Amino acid sequence: MSKISNFLINNSGGFIKDEKQADLVLIIIVVILVLASVFLILFSFGSGGDIEGTKYDPSTGYGGRELPDDYR
Repeated sequence: MSKISNFLINNSGGFIKDEKQADLVLIIIVVILVLASVFLILFSFGSGGDIEGTKYDPSTGYGGRELPDDYR
């Protein structure tokens, strides 16, 4: 019996009675975590439609520095 299964059996308050049930609980936990991870990865990268890049006037320089005339 693995240490994790033993831990679940001992600390479940009688809900988990044997190693087979403990393994099933572990599989369910893993599936839930994988699905949550996939959900977060897929839906955390939004379209970004409301985010705009920094706008600046190229004739006034770039980032507070003046660029040489050949770069304009």
